[in-house]
Amino acid sequence: MTKQILKVGIIGCGNMGLVSNLKVKSILPKIYSPLSHAEAVNIHPNLILVGLCDTSDLALKNAKKIYPQVPTFKDPEKFFKEISLDIVCIATRTPERFKLIKLCLKNGIKLMHLEKPLCNSLIQLKEISKLIKKNNAHCTFGTLRRYLSTYKTAINFLKEGMIGELKE
Repeated sequence: MTKQILKVGIIGCGNMGLVSNLKVKSILPKIYSPLSHAEAVNIHPNLILVGLCDTSDLALKNAKKIYPQVPTFKDPEKFFKEISLDIVCIATRTPERFKLIKLCLKNGIKLMHLEKPLCNSLIQLKEISKLIKKNNAHCTFGTLRRYLSTYKTAINFLKEGMIGELKE
């Protein structure tokens, strides 16, 4: 049986999408790695990074330094038209995600990994849910860490007043 290699594109080339903060990475336990979507794609034997998209010229310049062989795009419409993708990771700020999820589905993307929160309202969430079902698509989103013992312990400390008040 031959392995199927899935082609992955990333929209959002900041910390979560592409470039993990080395200082943060150096102090976290190994279980937290990989931190960015690109790192996760690169360590998986059945995935290949084939395209990067961001509206920021600086983010794309940095992306080209790290992945010079991977095409970069500023316009998501052009990204979908010029690259054949199996999976799209969306690691943008929340306000852009709703439109980008709809754009993925419009372009036939059936597999998405999305950063949280998925959108800005319950109305948007309901529409995303309907569109995902209608298009027979599948999504995962970044919530794993909340189930790790470190986070559970920190939440308990906070609830017990051992940390102090949470401030924005």
